[in-house]
Amino acid sequence: WLDEAPPDPRHFTVTCWFYWPLSSSKGNKVLLQSSKEQRMSQVYLDCEKDPEGVWTLTTDKPTKRQLKTPRLNPGWHMLALVSSTADGSRSDALNGTRFYLDTWHHELQQTWVKNEFYMVGNDSGQKGAKPFGLITDFRIYARALGHDEIAGMVHSRDTERHPDQIVRRLASMDAATILAQRLDVPDSAAECLRALGSLATLATQRAKIYSICGRQVLKMLDSPLPMIQRQAARLLNNIS
Repeated sequence: WLDEAPPDPRHFTVTCWFYWPLSSSKGNKVLLQSSKEQRMSQVYLDCEKDPEGVWTLTTDKPTKRQLKTPRLNPGWHMLALVSSTADGSRSDALNGTRFYLDTWHHELQQTWVKNEFYMVGNDSGQKGAKPFGLITDFRIYARALGHDEIAGMVHSRDTERHPDQIVRRLASMDAATILAQRLDVPDSAAECLRALGSLATLATQRAKIYSICGRQVLKMLDSPLPMIQRQAARLLNNIS
């Protein structure tokens, strides 16, 4: 296996659900930003020239590619960015990038967004002045999803295939109580905080989580371990 070629960094899929219309802040609305040093807005809504915004991708060249997209109705929509090469692994593989809004998509041949994501939902510079808006279930897959997979995620007929199915399953198993019991164990505290942070994305679980372990989590903000601090801050942010 040491002789195998490393995976192609151009093979990936980014998906998330977002609520339209986006944030009411003025200026561009950044969904994905590259490395801390470059601070390049890779996927964003350009609102400087058009108040309604133009979906824009920054390629690995780098160049700006603005897309003419359909008008969105108010409500939740799924965005997907599928990057691939024509290596024959899929019949519908594209040598480039597909940008999806729900099931509508636009193809960019021989065009890729650099696989170097650093921040989601804002710009790390300018004091976070470019918030994207309300998003949920942000995921990065290490492969290119096909048309059928994207459509299946968009057209779920019931909540069983909605983005929060894992969280709902955890809630039904009283995960908040179980995870809170392990917060005082250093070896498992960070992972329990991470799981509780994900569970807190379900609105019905927030008050329960805080009532069970809120005070303990507040104290963990002062932990000597950076990972504990980060996960505690994430959990409290999701609860609020």
